[in-house]
Amino acid sequence: MIEKIFNKVFRASFQYKNQELPAFLLQRLYHSGAYLPYTISTIRFRHMACIINDIVINSRKNILEFGAGISTVIMARLAKLNSLNVKIVSVDQSSEWIAMLQTIMRDEGIDQYVTFVHAPLQRSTDVEFANEFDRAVVYQQIGETRFDLVLIDGPTASRKANRNSRLTNFRFLESNFADTGTIFIDNADRSGEELLARKIEAHFKIREAKVEEAFSIFVRGKHFNFR
Repeated sequence: MIEKIFNKVFRASFQYKNQELPAFLLQRLYHSGAYLPYTISTIRFRHMACIINDIVINSRKNILEFGAGISTVIMARLAKLNSLNVKIVSVDQSSEWIAMLQTIMRDEGIDQYVTFVHAPLQRSTDVEFANEFDRAVVYQQIGETRFDLVLIDGPTASRKANRNSRLTNFRFLESNFADTGTIFIDNADRSGEELLARKIEAHFKIREAKVEEAFSIFVRGKHFNFR
């Protein structure tokens, strides 16, 4: 019992300390404009650093994000700071949340990098315990674009009744994930995200790598190390 408690405390302390260097390296992107609220739902600094590194090191151009948020602003700020030719499509279930992010981006002059897609949630007809983004809305926006970076951090999947919701995003990856690219999954230690990971592995024949238990990476094709 004491050993379990010690291990839990040690892991929590290690994860906290492990965020310090990434937070320091990312501070220019986090503090270059409006204040960005950092909550328990926000992608951790170390995870965000992996995404930013991948964009820069491996020259990612077309980014698809499920679940808009601080990550969207950070990626757009990066595009402006480094003069990158980057296009971001960010899908979210909340029009109010999108509107708030759009205001921040317009004020900072970075809104040209992001296309927001408001896709209301529908109850999935083929995945149990899942809501899904409106398929017609998402397909209309992504078309035949092949994305070389995909970040999966939505829709909401924190309750038992919707625990497999992020698994439904797989249909948008089947034909739209580039031959060379990266898929990132946040909250990867949950059951629904684990099912999604197994599906990605089986379909694309690529192995999962974990930065930490809660963050998974799948890389397809040749690439430079960004972890």
